[in-house]
Amino acid sequence: MTIWDALGRLLSEDFKPKYLFRPERAADDLQAGRFSAGEKFAYFFLWLTMIYGQTLFRHWLYSGPEPRSDYPTIAILIQDWVGGMIILAGYLLAFVANQRGDGKDFIERSVILSIPVWFNTGLLYFPIILFIVILEETLKMSMTWTNVAVHVTACLVVSRRLRFAMKLASESPGSENN
Repeated sequence: MTIWDALGRLLSEDFKPKYLFRPERAADDLQAGRFSAGEKFAYFFLWLTMIYGQTLFRHWLYSGPEPRSDYPTIAILIQDWVGGMIILAGYLLAFVANQRGDGKDFIERSVILSIPVWFNTGLLYFPIILFIVILEETLKMSMTWTNVAVHVTACLVVSRRLRFAMKLASESPGSENN
């Protein structure tokens, strides 16, 4: 079996897109033990692909064939550092939520739950970012700080939703969802 065959099998048989739209469903199925090892690896592979893809996209955006040299360095730093700190804080809060629950499988849960949380947030914020870019190009004006604000807000939403999903995944069966 080649690596391409394995990848095709992984994405066709083990990846369940139903979780992309419902992080709560993923949390419930994680708690109930309904994820196979193949499904867990498919989500891990997708998580790695998202992180690597984002890095490549940002590199292309700021140093590609037509780099965004008009984008102020301070805005990039704020967007990256503040967004990164919010995401780190979100993972720490998710860890605390997991510890208050059953305290099991944090890494596995955080990777699997990150995919639907990021996907849902991306579906919400992608049209907003696209609108900002179109507006910038149409009006020939810079909306850099609006873009930074949207990015930071998206990071806050991801952090909050990840913590909530982790709380659901780590609750004892039959306990209340508070």
